Formats: sequence, C-alpha cells, structure tokens
Amino acid sequence: MTTETPTIDQVIELARQLPPETRVELVAQIVRELVTDVPAPRTNDAWERLNQFRDELATLSPTSPTLAEQLDSDRRERQALIEGSPS
Repeated sequence: MTTETPTIDQVIELARQLPPETRVELVAQIVRELVTDVPAPRTNDAWERLNQFRDELATLSPTSPTLAEQLDSDRRERQALIEGSPS
C-alpha cells in the first residue's frame, strides 16, 4: 500500500475544516517543530560581510568625501545661496 504525500492545498483544505481553536493548536505545533528543526541563522556573517564591503568601498576612493561629508557640504552651499554670500 502506497501513501502519497498530501499537497499543501489538500492540507489547507483539511485545516479549514477544523474549529478555530484547533487550527491555532495546529499552527502552534507546526511552529514548534520548525523552530527545533531549522538551525538558527548566522547573523554575524551578514555583519561581517557588510563591514568587509564598507572596507572595500573605502579603499576604492579614500580621498573622496564620505556621504555625510558631502551632505554637509551641499547643505552649507545651499544655505549660502539662500542667505546670499557676503561680497
């Protein structure tokens, strides 16, 4: 006797036939199983890659201003234009 794996649509249709409180229990059980089955993400890797990317960008143009420096410069220039530069 062979049993076929049910499709997600079949499982959802069966779940919809359950009373609401039983559906909540079903979801809670699935979440508990997923939490124990799935390894924790390695978030440090993402931070390490971001820091490495920043370092690489810094080496590409070490003499150019940072974004913050460029914004400050643009703001000063705009303010001088609005107020009128002293002549």
